[in-house]
Amino acid sequence: MNERFYGNLMHEGGEKKPPRPTLGEIGINQFAPYLINRIAARYNANMAEALKALDVTTTEMRVLAILSLSYSTTINELAVYTVTQQSTMSRTLDELEEQGLIQRIARPDDRRVRDVSITEKGRQAFEKIWPILTNSSGTCSTASRRTNTGPSSTRYIAFFATSASTTSDRPVGEALPYFICQISRPKILNVRLFGRSTPNAVTRAKEYPTMSWTRSTMQVRRAFATGFALIAFPIYAGADGLPTMRGHDHTGITVPDMSQAVSFFVDVLGCQKATAFGPFSDEKGTFMQDVLDVDRHAVINQIVLIRCGAGSNIELFSYSSPDQKVVQPRNSDVGGYHIALYVDDIKAAADYLKAKGVQTFAGPIPITEGATAGQSILYFKAPWGLQLEAITYPQGMAYEKTSDVKLWDPKNPGH
Repeated sequence: MNERFYGNLMHEGGEKKPPRPTLGEIGINQFAPYLINRIAARYNANMAEALKALDVTTTEMRVLAILSLSYSTTINELAVYTVTQQSTMSRTLDELEEQGLIQRIARPDDRRVRDVSITEKGRQAFEKIWPILTNSSGTCSTASRRTNTGPSSTRYIAFFATSASTTSDRPVGEALPYFICQISRPKILNVRLFGRSTPNAVTRAKEYPTMSWTRSTMQVRRAFATGFALIAFPIYAGADGLPTMRGHDHTGITVPDMSQAVSFFVDVLGCQKATAFGPFSDEKGTFMQDVLDVDRHAVINQIVLIRCGAGSNIELFSYSSPDQKVVQPRNSDVGGYHIALYVDDIKAAADYLKAKGVQTFAGPIPITEGATAGQSILYFKAPWGLQLEAITYPQGMAYEKTSDVKLWDPKNPGH
């Protein structure tokens, strides 16, 4: 059983290895992602228990750690640096501000953006947290049992710092836990990722010409330990959101008549047609059912992609299917939806739609109370029943004065 965990490929021999070995050949104790989670789990368990005594949550710890190294930052940046959802970050900042550990100040040039900085009380709180971050003895006692053989510590650290690829012959299973355990030890060598070698550079570092090495300093050990604490918690806690998500790319809409729909979006609303393609079907198999969760005999006659101003894209579908429903849902129906288009002059937009014979509803209606005060809205309908909305908020909305999370704004699409 032991050989199953250690495998037979990760060694120093010069024999040629297959480009993609199996997990059984590598051995689970040589598989870096597995080891990262094992180490992070032990580190988190020890630290979470210790943080309880200080009445500090892991997210609060991460925020204070980042702010202790930065003059100020925004909630969006903090969410990225700490790998935390913005909703969780917003609540965390509310709690920290209430305790007097941070402050949020609106930028003079853009009142919608508030810079977050740590207070003196917050720095004092982090100084109490810091010893917990560096106390990784629980992790090291477990990991070091697997790191008493193999290449030198210099090579371990260089492997980790340079993020060796999966085709490397270096022993990933041993390098990672050894590096993690040694970052807070007083005699460990420190990695300088930028700059030139000093007179104290280690000659062994010639093996890795892109690196330079110096004797350790408290600042670098502190940075490494803090970095691991920030990394370890998100790994153990699981995903805080859809990995690598950038934003809303498009909304797909099935329409009864593609020519009518394209004419409405392009000729009436002023959107631009980018491309069209299709048809798609699978007469003999279940591709349509497996991929799109529609009837296996469904056919996509055509797809048209359009863009409306600075907003995200719209994907129009023309389907035929044995079980197709042709009733357009109302806004109050489950699955009901509408598309909102931002306009600078909503009265002019209303007059234009009416002149084009588009069905409009009451309005434009100004919103004067509540979180969305500052809006003016007008609902209207496409010829086949699709609900749309014209909306404007030239001076912003009321919620922006108190919320750290700002909605995407077509007036400023890059933010």
